[in-house]
Amino acid sequence: MHDNKVDMILDKVQRQVSLHTATLSFIIIGLGILIALISGCSPSVQTYQGYLQKPKLTDNFFITSDAKKLPLNVWNSQATNVKAVVIALHGFNDHSGAFKELGNILADNGYLFYAYDQRGFGNTQNRGIWTGTNLLVRDLKEIVSLLTEAHPTLPIHALGESMGGAVILSAISKKKGMKRPKLASAILSAPAVWGRSTMPIWQSKILDILVHIIPMVKLTPQGLNINPSDNKEMLQALRDDPLYITESRLDAVYGLTNLMDEALEASTYQDTPLLILYGAKDDLVPKSSTCRMLSKLPNGKQKQWHLAFYPNGHHLLFRDLDRDVVVRDIKAWLAFKKNPLPSGYEVDLSKVKNLNHSDCLTTSTLIYK
Repeated sequence: MHDNKVDMILDKVQRQVSLHTATLSFIIIGLGILIALISGCSPSVQTYQGYLQKPKLTDNFFITSDAKKLPLNVWNSQATNVKAVVIALHGFNDHSGAFKELGNILADNGYLFYAYDQRGFGNTQNRGIWTGTNLLVRDLKEIVSLLTEAHPTLPIHALGESMGGAVILSAISKKKGMKRPKLASAILSAPAVWGRSTMPIWQSKILDILVHIIPMVKLTPQGLNINPSDNKEMLQALRDDPLYITESRLDAVYGLTNLMDEALEASTYQDTPLLILYGAKDDLVPKSSTCRMLSKLPNGKQKQWHLAFYPNGHHLLFRDLDRDVVVRDIKAWLAFKKNPLPSGYEVDLSKVKNLNHSDCLTTSTLIYK
């Protein structure tokens, strides 16, 4: 009887060991498949082709040092005395045509306004394929140098929307003694700073894994309940625009996340005067990540950072229905940075920097100047 009990116990232990062994085997097999997939796939990234020529500007193109022709839009001012030059960088999946209305307005007010299609977007080669952060930054530096040569007596300002703002932040970082573009100031409209440190960890980990398995899979924003603007007519025009990318490759989203990581980190290393524009109804760049960026700006230089927080603003601020309010602030900033913004929506940034990342941009905690 005793021997039977011992045999039953041993049999039960053996079955449990077998079960655990099988489970472990499945895990090992699964990891093996995953490793095989990872080793077989990698994100596609456009790379610099080497210095082939001196960069140059033509009527329709910004031609880079590696001979890439990036479509260029220019809004020339008819003013007798041109005030300054503005170089504009569009957002993710967009193109330089995004600045058509704003470019015309600023040109009418005495500014030379330039915007180009960044690599991988608009009407460029390899459209839809992500360009690494370093190359996006390099292109900006090259065109600023060209504009400095073309207009040696005029100050140059950069204006970036969303992803464009992230490129500018990365380019003007003074970290590690980097050579930076010579800019009088920068305007960042809803800058894309949603870095991994502000994401749920599961979200960033899943992205990191899937991009090595299915990098070419295309994603759409359908079903995500995202409203980038309250200007429905403009949004419909975007959807109908053949130059606007409506489906993003997974590796492009991964690349954008890398850029946002760098832009968020670059916030710590700023000394260029900044006008930061953000809308209370922005559901693309979370408030928490924008608050993190604001908290990283160096102390002691608060007078150089200006923040406008628009209670009715969405992500595409200067294309919203209330765009006139935003455009007036942009014009005022370019004209004289020490004057209050005409909208009245400028925030006391020294108060915002001391608030928690989760509530630094809520109407109950904001202190307008």
